[in-house]
Amino acid sequence: MKAAGDAASLADDRPVPTEERAFEFFLNQLRLRRGVSKAQFEARTGLAWAVVAERVSELVSRGLALDQGDWLVPTELGWRFGNESQALFLP
Repeated sequence: MKAAGDAASLADDRPVPTEERAFEFFLNQLRLRRGVSKAQFEARTGLAWAVVAERVSELVSRGLALDQGDWLVPTELGWRFGNESQALFLP
């Protein structure tokens, strides 16, 4: 535990490539019941929401999430099948 903050304890330290940013964001955010803030997506990834709009539409059409304006919220089905939801955003 003492070494947890040391640079030597890091397995990997690199910037997230642009093509992986959407996946990394959704990997973490779709685990939250409150869902995904579209504004946070743009602020944290540096990508426009339009980059993922088609994949988000697929998520919604499969019944895995609801588009609620500024938020994308997992449904109960989406919560149970989180891996499938996240897989839609793989690079």
